Amino acid sequence: MPSINQTKPSSNEEGQVRLDKSNVLKNEREEFHAFLSFAEEDAKTAEMLYRALTQYGLNVWFSKIHLGPGDSIINTINQAINDSKSGIVLISPNTFNDPKHFPRLELNSLLTRDLYHNKPFFPVYHQITPEEVAEELILIGDRLATDTVNGIDEAARRLFEALKKQEIL
Repeated sequence: MPSINQTKPSSNEEGQVRLDKSNVLKNEREEFHAFLSFAEEDAKTAEMLYRALTQYGLNVWFSKIHLGPGDSIINTINQAINDSKSGIVLISPNTFNDPKHFPRLELNSLLTRDLYHNKPFFPVYHQITPEEVAEELILIGDRLATDTVNGIDEAARRLFEALKKQEIL
């Protein structure tokens, strides 16, 4: 629920009065440990990963849960990425072949946050090799990733450990 606070005038070094509007309207937004990105074709696998991660007590943004009727898809996803301390990207061949390009856009946004804003992302390879990923996006080709070869629960455990190591938890 938004709360309205009064604005406070302040002056700068030149004595000019300016109005601080930063507290005029504060939306209480939820902060997430991670934003979970996936291609629509991988929704079932992504849901299993989401459920496994929440079993560790992680607060994960997952579009199938947090995106509702009437929401602006782009604005809501953008805000969720901004409100997340990290990103988890379920990368499969579908990531690079989605006609809507959302998985690729999310991946690029999370990569940018990792490079410039110290908010790491963690790739999870699903039915794809590191070499295939590097062919599509060389910038993440050297990133140590987990995968789903040993199951979703093992991938979630490894992600949980990585998030702890990065002090996100």
